[in-house]
Amino acid sequence: MKKKVEKKNDSKMFGNKPNKILDVLRFINDFLEDNWITRRFLRNTKIKVRLMVSFIALSIIPLTLIGIFSYSLSSNTIDSKIRTYSKQLIRETGIKTEDVLVKYKNYAIEMSLSADVQKKIETVLSGDDYSGFQAVSELNNILLTKFSSHKEVSFAAILLDNGEMVKYNTSDSLNNDDTVKRLKKLADDNTEDFAWTTETLDSKHNLICLRKIKGVSWSKNLGYLLIGINNENFLNIYKDINIGEGSELFVLDKKGKVISCSNSSHLGKLYEDKGLIGEIEKDKHAEHIFDYNDSMVSYKEINGTNWFLVGKVPISFINAEPNRIKSSLIVFVMACLGLSLFLAYLISGSISRPLDKMVNIIKEAKNGNLAVDIRDNYKDEIAIVSENFNEMAANIRKLIEQVRFLSVNNVLKSSELIAESSKQSHVVSEQIAKAIQEVASGSANQVEEINSTVSNMNQLDESFNKVEENMVSVFNMVTNTKELSHYSLDTVKMLNDKTNETCTASKEVIDDIVDLNQYMRQIKKIVETIVGIASQTKLLALNASIEAARAGETGRGFAVVAGDVNKLAHRSEEASTAINNIINNIQEKTQHTVDMAYKANRILDEQMGVVRETDDSFRKIYDAMSSISLCVENVSQSLNKAITSKDKAVNSIESISALANQAAVSAEEVAASTQEQIASSEELAHFSQELNNMALKLEEAVEKFTLK
Repeated sequence: MKKKVEKKNDSKMFGNKPNKILDVLRFINDFLEDNWITRRFLRNTKIKVRLMVSFIALSIIPLTLIGIFSYSLSSNTIDSKIRTYSKQLIRETGIKTEDVLVKYKNYAIEMSLSADVQKKIETVLSGDDYSGFQAVSELNNILLTKFSSHKEVSFAAILLDNGEMVKYNTSDSLNNDDTVKRLKKLADDNTEDFAWTTETLDSKHNLICLRKIKGVSWSKNLGYLLIGINNENFLNIYKDINIGEGSELFVLDKKGKVISCSNSSHLGKLYEDKGLIGEIEKDKHAEHIFDYNDSMVSYKEINGTNWFLVGKVPISFINAEPNRIKSSLIVFVMACLGLSLFLAYLISGSISRPLDKMVNIIKEAKNGNLAVDIRDNYKDEIAIVSENFNEMAANIRKLIEQVRFLSVNNVLKSSELIAESSKQSHVVSEQIAKAIQEVASGSANQVEEINSTVSNMNQLDESFNKVEENMVSVFNMVTNTKELSHYSLDTVKMLNDKTNETCTASKEVIDDIVDLNQYMRQIKKIVETIVGIASQTKLLALNASIEAARAGETGRGFAVVAGDVNKLAHRSEEASTAINNIINNIQEKTQHTVDMAYKANRILDEQMGVVRETDDSFRKIYDAMSSISLCVENVSQSLNKAITSKDKAVNSIESISALANQAAVSAEEVAASTQEQIASSEELAHFSQELNNMALKLEEAVEKFTLK
């Protein structure tokens, strides 16, 4: 009751959440019990296997899901970071490249718009040889002064409109007419009077900045300014930038020609993957990032040119780190799997081994060996079930010992006593029957004699005159009658003695039956004790089932054991109920026998009264015969007295006749009662034999159990 009150108080303190949780758990439990998977798979699988599978599932599934989520999240994060980093790096590198190109563009603008430079060019173009030579020399000094400090500048030149060239650190390849014409044409075709191009001069790839030189005073074309930047020096802008292992960083123009890259063999040639520039042109963004042929491509258009700074990173590099994470996660999951297997084997073994031991011991108990004991010194639920099983086995042993040493012995002794008493009663009843038959036969003879005496008395009345002649015969007849009366008195005395013996035997039979009834009541109390113990066993099994239900999945095995115990208790209760019914039937039979014995005793008492009356009657007859004898002796003295005695004798004979008839009827009734008593004794003997057989069967059933 205290526990229930505490639970109600907890529910009030914490609201309906515990109830909702219990409802959810009950719903899950009902679902699992009704589910065909539970019925066909889980309940048909050993607890050890279920526990191991559960432990592995509970450890691997969350780890696998976390690993997949972590791998996906890290892969997406790394991919996003690399893409963002690459895009930002390409942007910064492109800006840096633009700054370099703008610097040289500004150099070109500064020089092309310089009044001193234009004046000197005009001097050269004026046709004065000396002044022109001097102006060319001064232009060379200007170029030398301007670019000698810039190591990245490979050459600088001014192509005059008259075909003359002012050079700084140029090679002979620049004197090629085709090269000069191509450069001039490129500058003329450019609407901004400014262009960037590439040329291979003396086997070296150069980036060339072209600008027209127009007169400030008038828009006359004075020439072209060329500033060449060596590719090796241009690579210094981005050669130290690493965007990933196996990645490439290069510059392409819109036609797909390689403007700058670390591999000199590709310079000035179309890029080997011709579709790349098409994808860039199709994208139509100044800078963007996209996936292309197992690579991530990030590009930026370089302002003021038709070039693109392109970075190409292999997808394998992007996935390298996620793959390492995936490998690490797989190793970690496998390690956790191994640990889960070990823990699952350890924990399931700690549950399955005691259960297997318990199952084997219960099998022995099922086969009748109750001298078993489960030794479990731990404190878990299995130990509690083991302790309850030990207590149950001890209670059953005590019960069987009580049945063996109390009920069986008492029943056997009582049944033997009943059998012996019934045999004695049968013998006594047969003796009583014989005596009654003799009494009936004597009564019949007595009636015949009395009838004969009546006839004689009638003759005596008819021929009283012949009294004297027949006095001797009368005297003899009286003497015989007297002897017969004396014999009748002895017979009645014997009948009285036999009746006393019969009454004593009947009382002994009644006492034995009463004792048997008391023994039956003791057996009934023992059977009621067995029923109570069976009820307690059922209650214990019910409590074990409740505890197994509370334990959930781990307690399902205990529920099976509790069910078997409940069945055993139910069978014990049914057997006890059957024994109780049999005992009730025996008690009814014994009570009926007691009633019949009491009835027989009453009949015997009536018979005793009849016998006593008969005895009195025979004594009267004897006295009457004595009187007759005296009358006969004195007949001669007084005939009147003889007549009076004759009348008295007639009356006495009539009374004797009535008494004799009554005695005969009573004897017949006593004989019938005796036959009934004999039948009851036989029936009691039959019942005692059945009780003896039942006791033997009960002893055989009890002997099947091993208690020590």
